[in-house]
Amino acid sequence: FNIDGLRIVLYLSLIAPIINLGVSISLTKGLYVPAFITSVIRSSPLYSALYFLVCAGFLLIGFFNFFVLHGILISDLPGNKADDNSRAIIKANWKDYIKKSVFFSINIIIMNLLFVVVLSMMSFVVIKLFGDDEKILRFILIMAGLFLCIFTGIFGMLSQTFLIIKITRLYYHYMDMDDKIDEPAAKRSLLKVLAMTVIISAMAVLASFYLNARFDEIFIREYGTGIIAHRGGGNEAPENTVKGIETAISLGAYGSEIDIQRTMDGYYVVNHDANFSRLCSDARKPEEMSLAEIKSLVINDPNHPDDPQKVATFEEMLEAAKDRIVLFVELKGNTADTQMVDDAARIIREHGMEDQCVLISLKYSVIDYAMSAYPDIDTAYLTFASFGRTADLNCDYLGLEDESATGQIITAIHDQGKKVLVWTPNSESRQRHFLMSYADYIITDNVKQAKEILEDIRNRNDYEIIVDWILQMIF
Repeated sequence: FNIDGLRIVLYLSLIAPIINLGVSISLTKGLYVPAFITSVIRSSPLYSALYFLVCAGFLLIGFFNFFVLHGILISDLPGNKADDNSRAIIKANWKDYIKKSVFFSINIIIMNLLFVVVLSMMSFVVIKLFGDDEKILRFILIMAGLFLCIFTGIFGMLSQTFLIIKITRLYYHYMDMDDKIDEPAAKRSLLKVLAMTVIISAMAVLASFYLNARFDEIFIREYGTGIIAHRGGGNEAPENTVKGIETAISLGAYGSEIDIQRTMDGYYVVNHDANFSRLCSDARKPEEMSLAEIKSLVINDPNHPDDPQKVATFEEMLEAAKDRIVLFVELKGNTADTQMVDDAARIIREHGMEDQCVLISLKYSVIDYAMSAYPDIDTAYLTFASFGRTADLNCDYLGLEDESATGQIITAIHDQGKKVLVWTPNSESRQRHFLMSYADYIITDNVKQAKEILEDIRNRNDYEIIVDWILQMIF
């Protein structure tokens, strides 16, 4: 236990997973910077520059400390000595190390490409021979997809193994030590992998027959994921305005997400940020202003400079949405407390919209109270990471940040009797991914784009469905 040891653990558990360089531990291997943070970073040249410098610094740390674990595990060095040893090795051999690492990476890429090319050529020949038979053609595509997924997974595992062996051999070489890698054991392991590959391949052929025979039952044409407009109408209208609600309705969105905050005199207005600086050029916070003062402000959304709007009250948004669209009401900011829950529930009931609203928040204590006090109104807890006993959370929905919403987690949440919101997939690829997943809803800024993608998904032919299925399995 020492400072160097703590620093090494910090690097392995936090820095290495984020920059994707070096060895990391299984508990945090999926660690990432959430999209809502990176979007803020990219919006500012200063933040972007600082982020670049920090990442460059972490990359250098990873580069010079690449052999730390080798020093600890092979040479039995303490943390501080292994640290010094790794830096000394890299300084003395960095040109050779880079050359061999690049050469190895290029070989891996070429082998992957060769496999894809061979599989594609074999599929092409079969398609040419049996192209007139729709069932045979569909079977070939399914089987090619399964083989691609199987060999991609196996090749990925083998590549990692070969990389570890390669780096370890370099360490022995740079330290002028005898190579202690057990070649016979490595060859036996490779033979086991090859035997397992043959068995799995035979199973894939049988699975292809089954999938093809029951194609219409197994392959889903439409998944039923609903689209929710972020901050009113997404990027299609000034944010968090009545016009945003109207736009979301006109685009056919299932729901609209808005943010409410309490004013100094106890009313509720719709605003995302902690203050009105960005949209209204007023640095004051909602809780520092009266409703009358806020109503005098003018929203000038940078994405809609020629369309000034007034700050809306919660009541105005409810009236615009009633019987037309579901409102996902985020309890926002410093005033998000039990009083806000009580007031929001009262206002929703006054409008007769208990079944047309969902109360959402990043504060679990607020959602827990809302769920217990007002069971007739749905609730959603927003989080950008999910692990542990999520079934014990007292809510109807779990809102997952884009990168953390894996298929496994979505299924687990459904098994716990909860629905899943995914926020905020905005790119075409991410929207397509989640619109073909079992997520219940996505919250997005690009509503029109999502609707077009959804329409394209509905109109796919059998072969496009198979290609999408293959891409979903691989990525």
